[in-house]
Amino acid sequence: MFYFGGRRNFGYGRALSYAGFNALRAAHLGGHHGTTATHGHRWRHFAAFCHQNGINDAREITRETLILFAENLRDRVSMGEMAAAYAQNLVSTVNITLRALTADRGIWVPPRSVGDRQRIRTTPPSGYDPATVCGAAQTLREKHHYRIAALVGLARHIGLRKREAALLDLVDARAEADCLSAVDIRRGTKGGRGRQVPRWVPLDLDGHRCLEHAAEAAGESRCLVPDGMSLAQFLRHANYIAKPIFQAAGIRSFQDLRSSYACQRYEALTGQVAPVFSCPSLVPQIEDLAARRVISQELGHGRIDVVASYVGAWR
Repeated sequence: MFYFGGRRNFGYGRALSYAGFNALRAAHLGGHHGTTATHGHRWRHFAAFCHQNGINDAREITRETLILFAENLRDRVSMGEMAAAYAQNLVSTVNITLRALTADRGIWVPPRSVGDRQRIRTTPPSGYDPATVCGAAQTLREKHHYRIAALVGLARHIGLRKREAALLDLVDARAEADCLSAVDIRRGTKGGRGRQVPRWVPLDLDGHRCLEHAAEAAGESRCLVPDGMSLAQFLRHANYIAKPIFQAAGIRSFQDLRSSYACQRYEALTGQVAPVFSCPSLVPQIEDLAARRVISQELGHGRIDVVASYVGAWR
């Protein structure tokens, strides 16, 4: 009755939601009906998330997929749309179901990753020096990875997540940039907030240049995702290609590029360097909070306490 192999969803069925339920039944040998039903119902949330991100086969699921799912849940918890306990249960279910589906390939994330505890940055981001980032992007271009170089620029100078940068509608963005010197981030946002909440990000000269480079890299496409590749495939490819170049340049991750953008915006808004560079902060608290509200909106977060993981604590 139950199958395992190299076929779609490891042979447990064509639909991802059904395959997960089938794998759970197999793992429980047809028993534990209540537990199987509960996990099967929760698994549908993850299956829907995967479908929205272009993943319809369990073989394409990576740890990054789980991290994105956990971040989505964390945002929903922070906005009061979901209880933290239920979000953690959803992550636990995904871990359990994937173990059943993949015969325990070690793809999992800790359920506490969707908790309310927020990390505070204590060391400067590794991508703050523009020359370092420019060098890494140039190396990518020399190796003909123009689209990935564009991702680097959009993350550093506009503060976009990889997914947002990959899906950015470059035609609309360039039109907005020409008219308003700002872009409204609509596609690829966490929890789909971009469809309901405007998120205008101002552009400086570097931001304008990054948009131009991205449009050149995309060619006739409206976004950076190449024809013939899904979004998930492109992001995995980008991580694989960028990792050794980042290591050589001393850049830890794409997330550090976003942190660098946040620190630069903090300095532009307050006239002082971000707290992570100067502790204690030299900025009065009321000005600090105002800057964090702006940065939180530009980065696509629903609350200002998250900004501490980018620029450090005020005191």
